[in-house]
Amino acid sequence: MHGHPTETLTPLESERAARLEAERVSAVKDQFLATLGHELRTPLNAILGWSRLLELGHMKQEEVQRGAQTIARNARVLAEMVNDLLDLTGMMNGSINIEAEETDIREIVHAAVDNALMAADTKGVALHKQIDAPECHVFGDPGRLQQVIRNLLSNAIKFTPRGGRVDVSLQLAGNHWRILVADSGAGIAAESLPFVFDRFRREDASLKAYSGLGLGLAIAKQLVVLHGGTVSASSAGPGLGTTFTVLLPRLASREELSSTGYGNGAALAHEPAVHANGSLLEDEQFLDGLRVLVVDDEPDTLDLLKRVLGDSRAEVMAAPSADAALATLSWFLPHVLVSDLSMPGRNGYDLIRTVRAGERSKSLPAIALTAFARPEDALRAQEAGFQVHLAKPVEPSELIRVIARLAGRA
Repeated sequence: MHGHPTETLTPLESERAARLEAERVSAVKDQFLATLGHELRTPLNAILGWSRLLELGHMKQEEVQRGAQTIARNARVLAEMVNDLLDLTGMMNGSINIEAEETDIREIVHAAVDNALMAADTKGVALHKQIDAPECHVFGDPGRLQQVIRNLLSNAIKFTPRGGRVDVSLQLAGNHWRILVADSGAGIAAESLPFVFDRFRREDASLKAYSGLGLGLAIAKQLVVLHGGTVSASSAGPGLGTTFTVLLPRLASREELSSTGYGNGAALAHEPAVHANGSLLEDEQFLDGLRVLVVDDEPDTLDLLKRVLGDSRAEVMAAPSADAALATLSWFLPHVLVSDLSMPGRNGYDLIRTVRAGERSKSLPAIALTAFARPEDALRAQEAGFQVHLAKPVEPSELIRVIARLAGRA
């Protein structure tokens, strides 16, 4: 009986195949590290350059504002890259965190498009949306679903030239909600379409002129799959644009559930909505009268937190260490504690355990604000005694929202 010649490899052939695979993996790793270094240096250059100019002064008010906006925009780029790297790690070890709830995908699309408007305007790309349904319920993680749409929009805007167009639509398709992100940009060759969601994959050498780590589409696909959906790409060819199609399982509305005898039709409690300009609240006195203790060994972080919370009329006490925080708690009882986790000496975990052991502060609402942003870090923080885990960098509006909610203001 004769086997197929490719079914069995000789030891020499196996060794050669293993060596070639090792060389391929090493080349991919080297290319990714080179790309990562380039992508980190670009926003850092803008941040450091404008920071230096602001330090020197001698700038007109409009130049100061432009510099601050540039720094903020590039800082967000860095934050997104860090989040993509963390998500890549989660994809590789199967630990991407999903916190699902009943969600109106229509609101997700609205928010993602609003957040992408500035990037589209800067690039000179027209961004349009069309939503045909009044309610579009799915069971999913709102933050992760917005990440999916944001990644697809970012990709579409990136590969669409000035004067081009990106269209986003949301439609009912049987038992699914269909989200289309279509652009008039670079397009994709037929032979490259099967690999468009691969990590680090760039089939067309000309696409190396575009920025990014090459992770956004791979992460988007993984997140859609975790929500029980599918995502696909289609293109008529190079220069003819690309359309990404996301299908998410439809969830029956409360009215449908009530009419069929399931559920009681009660409305879910919703968090306050974030405005398109990134501001959570029009009332800057939303935290008026709240006492907040912030703990961090980084002076710059403490200064920032005092400014952000102080602008919202909170009474803020700052402590540079866990020991200083515990000493402050002996005479100052806050409504909310905000603490870093990684600090020299006693860390944030030690602090919260001591706080929980105290009679006066055992029920004190506490937020872990930390650069340790993995799902296992959030779980460890909650097990230690924190109610909420927030990853640095955090939007000021998000921090205010969480503090208000823990203090019963939301």
